[in-house]
Amino acid sequence: MFNLIDLLFLPKNTCYCCKEEETNDYICHDCIKTLEKVEDFKTIEGSTCYSPYLYAGHIETMLKAYKFKEQKYYGKLFAKLLADFYISKNLDYDILVPLPLSREKYLKRGFNQCELICDFMSKRISVPVNKEILFKVKDTKDQHLLSKSERSRNLNSAFEARTIEELLNKKILIVDDLLTSGYTLQEAIVTLKKAGYKNIDAMVIGKAKPESIFKSGR
Repeated sequence: MFNLIDLLFLPKNTCYCCKEEETNDYICHDCIKTLEKVEDFKTIEGSTCYSPYLYAGHIETMLKAYKFKEQKYYGKLFAKLLADFYISKNLDYDILVPLPLSREKYLKRGFNQCELICDFMSKRISVPVNKEILFKVKDTKDQHLLSKSERSRNLNSAFEARTIEELLNKKILIVDDLLTSGYTLQEAIVTLKKAGYKNIDAMVIGKAKPESIFKSGR
């Protein structure tokens, strides 16, 4: 059994998924085989949103623990998964931009889960992180608590972007954790484009999809 210290600081040679097997990079071969991959990617406002895995099974369980139970060590595992995908697809971006939280949500949660992932991911793919371009200025309700018709209105004018002239033509990759309706990323992308940024795509860990072979929460 793991005590509190273990849950906060798991050693790198322990699988962060099953917490039993040894591995040299955060997840063992057996666990990574259980993660359901996504082959089709959503287009949002003309931008590609890469989503390597379905939000199901272990991905769903670990994301919930990461965001709501302060198990921050999962940030390293998610960064590894996204970095491996980035490299496997020969992607090429100039800047990683973590999806921001509102000040209220940040104070409540204590950290921005997307920032942590970006920081770890940046070290693996040698792409810098910029946290001074996109800001969340409206404390919106959690999207999953709203109906589909309410989600778009909830995010109206939720973001602001800072125009930095020397970065306008850079290739930007927004990093978020979960893709459901896509309204959050849509609002973020539109906000950046209005500020003059031209080349924007996004990447998330999990994509919600009903045809998962796993039951929710498993």
